[in-house]
Amino acid sequence: MRAFAQARPDEGFVQAELAQLPWYHQIALLDKLDSVMERRWYARKAIEHGWSRNVLAMQINAPTAAPRSSFYQLCDTLAALTI
Repeated sequence: MRAFAQARPDEGFVQAELAQLPWYHQIALLDKLDSVMERRWYARKAIEHGWSRNVLAMQINAPTAAPRSSFYQLCDTLAALTI
């Protein structure tokens, strides 16, 4: 539980988006991703597309996601501009 709290520094994100994901989705995000930015992106996509935990895990492990850091940064920048 402590690791979960430390991995979620933005309280607004926790309330707004993670409250919509089941516990096992959240565990998958914590176990498979190190970056907060990546966790946020995958959480948003899981909510948007209605991914099951298994689909979420497959998306995270997909080989096409390898050069993804700049893509996530761009997505976060665009999301911030639209708010």
